[in-house]
Amino acid sequence: MLIKPVEIILDLDFAQKDEFTFVIQQTLPSLISIFDVPVDPEKFIMNITHTQTLQSFGKALENGRMKALALLFHYLTHTQKK
Repeated sequence: MLIKPVEIILDLDFAQKDEFTFVIQQTLPSLISIFDVPVDPEKFIMNITHTQTLQSFGKALENGRMKALALLFHYLTHTQKK
């Protein structure tokens, strides 16, 4: 809430997306986009970043962040057509 995002991207399978969306719409003038995570997030990120492995990302993709990055990249490739 402190950073006041202009747009928020949520995973299609996010269990509390309805409750989260309601709270955000009541407090922030943000666009909320619902999008899906690619089936194989690791392979998708390697394809987008043109890498053979994700080891160079180290711990940056742990604890669910790989899915979040894949979701962001998937959304951007869909909306920006690049």
